[in-house]
Amino acid sequence: MKMKKLWLLWLSIAILFLSLNIYFSKQKYPVLPLPQQIESVDVIRADATLHFIYQNNEWKIKQQIAPRFGQWLEQLKIACPIAYPLAEVNYSESASITLRFNGKDDWIFADHNPYNQTHLLIHQQTAYLCNEQLKPRLALPVQYWIEEN
Repeated sequence: MKMKKLWLLWLSIAILFLSLNIYFSKQKYPVLPLPQQIESVDVIRADATLHFIYQNNEWKIKQQIAPRFGQWLEQLKIACPIAYPLAEVNYSESASITLRFNGKDDWIFADHNPYNQTHLLIHQQTAYLCNEQLKPRLALPVQYWIEEN
């Protein structure tokens, strides 16, 4: 009888830890709900618009391969882990940069918050806190995106 209770105790503990592991592994790297298939991205800035196209498994800008943009896009997917309803966030769109996915889905990089080192990324009625290093790279010239690492 004692062995059966001990065995059930260990089984319960194992199930608990397995459940916690699954829960926390899903919480570790939430992913932005970007479009499933991204064929083009327009980076709309005050001074210019950069038009990136996905062709033949590569990102291109002005018919040149842009390896850094693909890397940047992968970082974007996991670098905005916290989301708030837009109504709860005070922000300004001054100096904003718009990402237009597939010619129609706008995401707006807005304010910088020096206290928590983030930029706001706004999409529809949600504001995401993103790593502060993402937005400044969007202001770099075309040459940055086509250079190899």
